[in-house]
Amino acid sequence: MSAPTEPTKAETLRGGQNLTVTLDDGATETVFVRQLPVRDFEPWLLCLDDEPRVAELLCAKEPGWGDRLGIESLEAVVGTGERLNRDFFERWLGRRTARKEWLAPLLARNAAVVGSLPTGSPNSPSTPA
Repeated sequence: MSAPTEPTKAETLRGGQNLTVTLDDGATETVFVRQLPVRDFEPWLLCLDDEPRVAELLCAKEPGWGDRLGIESLEAVVGTGERLNRDFFERWLGRRTARKEWLAPLLARNAAVVGSLPTGSPNSPSTPA
């Protein structure tokens, strides 16, 4: 497959691209490979190495559908989805990473403070040692 190109303005405005795919039984269907809403970026991140699942997410299909795609169709769906979503996803991932780097020392500091607080209240029964 060739290197991904930037999505066209028409694809961006429509939110994706129609693609004809072939299933492993030889049947064909036209699917809409979509630009993912931001809420689907984390699920996409979590399944990036499971290409049939990626195809299902990109095409809003039921579980198992991606396993029935012919290999060339699977590659076409995944490649098209990456081309349509890569730019937005990379910016989201950059924000997510920066946010985690910003929060890590704050969370560690607060965990240390919370961990040093007494665990019982004056009115709670004492726990035997």
